[in-house]
Amino acid sequence: VSTQSTGVIVEFFINKVASSSTDQRVFLKSDGKRFSDGKTLKLQSGKKYVLKVEILPGKELESISINNKQQNLIEIGKAKKNMMIYKCVFDTSKFKMTDDRQRDALVISCNIVDVGIIILPIQCKFYSEEFSDRVLSGLTLESIEVIVTELRNLRTGEKESVAVSEARIKNFTNNNVKDSKKNKVIGTIRMEKKNRELPY
Repeated sequence: VSTQSTGVIVEFFINKVASSSTDQRVFLKSDGKRFSDGKTLKLQSGKKYVLKVEILPGKELESISINNKQQNLIEIGKAKKNMMIYKCVFDTSKFKMTDDRQRDALVISCNIVDVGIIILPIQCKFYSEEFSDRVLSGLTLESIEVIVTELRNLRTGEKESVAVSEARIKNFTNNNVKDSKKNKVIGTIRMEKKNRELPY
């Protein structure tokens, strides 16, 4: 039976909540081959961050959680090209500090209507206030892009399968030049059926 492949692009943007500082960027640490992913997100404990989610074509984002904590979603609405945009603010106050020479994960789980549940673990290091200067430099995170591909039966129109076909970190170098390497991200990213218990 013939099938048709269609794609949904889900893009995640993380920034600091606006404060007296005008610089709201979040940075990545280049780790080479020391850990499972080549780049590590650098976040500080006790701070608030904004997570923006863009979905193209526009789909409803039903819910989102970060490290197993449900977040309050704000629907920004539709933008160009039939894109839906949402945001939430998450707090790292209860996230434990990452041990020296270790890495943790910032796990984003989002339930998109008519797509499914995407679980995105981002390799991360959480710094204490004592080492807050270390989150202020590195490679500037632009976004994390996830492409979900679904196969539909051409005869019935029914969805046969849904899977993440590509996921990558988009970032700028130290000189604020866009990195052309298109670093693949997180081999453990996956989809879960809506009625399954989430592992995070």
